[in-house]
Amino acid sequence: MTSFDDLLFVARRDRSNIEIYHIPIFEPAASVSVNGLGSRITGLASCAASRCIFVADWDKRTVHRRDFRVDNSSGTISNSGKWRVDGRPQGLSVARLTGNLIVTCSEGKLLEYTGVGSLVREIVLQSDVAHPWHAIQLNQYGQLAVSHGRYVDGPARSRVSCVNTDGQTLTSRVNKPGPALLACLSYDETGRRVVLVANRDQNKISLWNPWLRKSGSLSVPVVGGLQGPHAIHLDESRDRLYVGEWNSGRVLVIDNVKLACAAALNMV
Repeated sequence: MTSFDDLLFVARRDRSNIEIYHIPIFEPAASVSVNGLGSRITGLASCAASRCIFVADWDKRTVHRRDFRVDNSSGTISNSGKWRVDGRPQGLSVARLTGNLIVTCSEGKLLEYTGVGSLVREIVLQSDVAHPWHAIQLNQYGQLAVSHGRYVDGPARSRVSCVNTDGQTLTSRVNKPGPALLACLSYDETGRRVVLVANRDQNKISLWNPWLRKSGSLSVPVVGGLQGPHAIHLDESRDRLYVGEWNSGRVLVIDNVKLACAAALNMV
């Protein structure tokens, strides 16, 4: 999921189209295709500075960039280009400071690109950060949180690690039972931050500080409880968190997320 202005973009597993919703009323606006896209979308991200969205194509090892315009007559997003990625793009995020795109590749590396696909740097992760799923920038020093691991026979082996720009692991924490998608939120006026972790198999949104130490969980009062939270997207301009559920296919909307995170970490 990702959002921009008054639109929310949702990609579902094993589908090559993207659903678009009007945020103020949460009604479907369109279901659009991206020309040349393979059958598996593994990441969405948006950049306000470039006024575009990015789509990760696992099958074709490609990132598509599309201007943030929808052609209602043809049902497609206006083309702006695409570029080949040296690896399988597993997750996307946009760096908080530069607006560059961070592509997490399952081969054990992070690739940072400008909005037009020029490679800025390649970060090779240590061998203990295997099978990465998603990475987000944590602070002004460029440190990143990386979710990594895989589902295997028996308990899943997965962790969330904090790494520096050289790919060195600074700290790491087990995330049971499987790999997750991440978001990072500044939740008070002092700039304190929290990492939000979609914990699909435990049906909760975990909260950790940037050093992955103090923890809590986000209270989500929804009928039936959380049902496999898998995708999360943070809209800080609206103080809102979107949660996509694996089991039900629902998209949940959580407002006043800063206060909720602070309360969960006993910071209020």
